[in-house]
Amino acid sequence: GANRYFDVPEGKILTVGSFALGDDGTGLYDIYKTGAGRLVLPAADNTGYFVNLYVQGGVVQAAAEKNFGSGFINVSNSGLAFTGSVTQSQTKRVTFSGTCVLDVATNADFTINTNSFWMQNVTLYKRGAGRVILNENYGNTYGQMNGSHWIFESGTFYLNGGDVFGNHTSRSSVLLEFLEGTTFSTDRHLPL
Repeated sequence: GANRYFDVPEGKILTVGSFALGDDGTGLYDIYKTGAGRLVLPAADNTGYFVNLYVQGGVVQAAAEKNFGSGFINVSNSGLAFTGSVTQSQTKRVTFSGTCVLDVATNADFTINTNSFWMQNVTLYKRGAGRVILNENYGNTYGQMNGSHWIFESGTFYLNGGDVFGNHTSRSSVLLEFLEGTTFSTDRHLPL
């Protein structure tokens, strides 16, 4: 089916009630979000309706990973907002480029699968009172996050395990900046 385009102006919020199958009876279309406003995806399993999501302006908000369709998410100089807890799956690749925002709501966690989370040479602003969790069990952060600059304006950054940003032989260059009122925690050693 034909791709879907949502241009939401600055200061506006567009809430999508539901998605429909494409013109050909399938959900094989991509969604493109432009404009500085906010697009709120339906709180439903949208994996059968669209494939990839391109966020090229403003913010796209969802409560669960299944709200984002079945393919990848590409965020370019824009942002994602999570209103519920999400543990990223290995099949849901998220790629940030440029300067982006990751907003995690109060009492919500965004657990990153570092094998599918790419943000080389990106400046990422973490907003919202919720937690971002990096899990050692996924490994492989060395190349995917190299050269990134995380600026935590609120909430918590939790490293679940050691060797998240590098181990005894591999290193990556990641700048972590925590503003007043934010929290950084880990449950064991952390080579930096």
